[in-house]
Amino acid sequence: MSDPVFENTSLAQQIEEARKALADGQFEIAAIRANVLWLENVDDEDLIELYADILQQSGRPEPANKIRNLLSNDDQALALFEAGFALIDVRQYDLAAMLLTECDKLTPDDPGVNYELGFSMMALGGFSQAIAYFEKAMAIQPDFDSALNLSVCYLLTRDLENSKKLTNQLSALAKEDDEIKETTHRKIVLKRAESFAAKKTLTAQDWLFILYGSVLLKPHFNTVTKPEDHKAIAENLLILKGFFEGMRQEIEVIEYYNTQSRPLARVLSEIMEITLDSYKGPNRPEKVLLVMDWASDIIGPHESFIDNSDKRLIFAYGLPGAEPLPLVPDINAYLSNPGLIPWDDVSKADADMHFDKILDKARNMESDPDVIKAVEDLLIYFEPRKKELVMGNSENFPDRPEYSAEIPVIK
Repeated sequence: MSDPVFENTSLAQQIEEARKALADGQFEIAAIRANVLWLENVDDEDLIELYADILQQSGRPEPANKIRNLLSNDDQALALFEAGFALIDVRQYDLAAMLLTECDKLTPDDPGVNYELGFSMMALGGFSQAIAYFEKAMAIQPDFDSALNLSVCYLLTRDLENSKKLTNQLSALAKEDDEIKETTHRKIVLKRAESFAAKKTLTAQDWLFILYGSVLLKPHFNTVTKPEDHKAIAENLLILKGFFEGMRQEIEVIEYYNTQSRPLARVLSEIMEITLDSYKGPNRPEKVLLVMDWASDIIGPHESFIDNSDKRLIFAYGLPGAEPLPLVPDINAYLSNPGLIPWDDVSKADADMHFDKILDKARNMESDPDVIKAVEDLLIYFEPRKKELVMGNSENFPDRPEYSAEIPVIK
């Protein structure tokens, strides 16, 4: 997609502008501009060198070298494959798909190329396109990863018959412990999806439940439109409180990780009348609610939470809709791109100010008919599905699933 600012500017001038941004340390601006230009000019050597320089100066020398190899490698198919794979590694899926498509023209029957091209398309939300490449990879060389991703894409396009067929194949292909666990998870996901087969259009709430056994407080993708909208935050926290009460889920303490999430945790502590504490480590004996401002910042480093436990409930206020995580929160207020906390890193005084404003809104809304209706709708939806939730169900789901952001309604 062309940038209107540069519509009447030559390619050389646009590359020069991107290089100037890079020289000024504006890596993100340079990368965005270079990305757009390279997608439109796949063979341009100046753009290849520019993108390699951006990666190099951003502290990613290995993928930078793979990109530079496009300029000097005699085996162009190999260079394209390695550069495409490196771009997948840095989550530049559109550029990866571009290079791997060129590679596929040179080696159309290579199962590795077809698999990585399918993976890139899947990561971009092009599930139907991904299916064609995964099917080809499976026809040439059946393996667990290709069958797994093909079964996922079939499910995401709601082709449950083919998804079931591929899921059954996984059992024969699974050898390692992780593969066996993933196969078990896919069977659970398929079972959930089959229960929605008669529903014409699935919401974000449906997909999050089907794919991960996770709760979304409201059915649809939402955004906070104003940074000062403390009312929306208060409403979500009151709905969360009502959900816990309705599901008879007892919470003994609320933990928070940092200053950013402290206002949320304090408000929950007040309205639920339970203990508040800051995070002290992974081996707390009591049941906890982890209150987070950014799911990726909070969950990522703590691998100890991958094992599910009824003593730990994870709540994400703004779950990224496009960023994979090591695991899925039990409950989510929003699916969002970007996150929805209306403040950046804050001081204790600023955090207290936000706490006061949110709590004041919450106190005034506890009997609000919209909140009561939202809680009722939530309980009507999830009460019959309680045994399929990861929340409070570690016996049936000892391992938390990985969140891969493959939710079709989130674009």
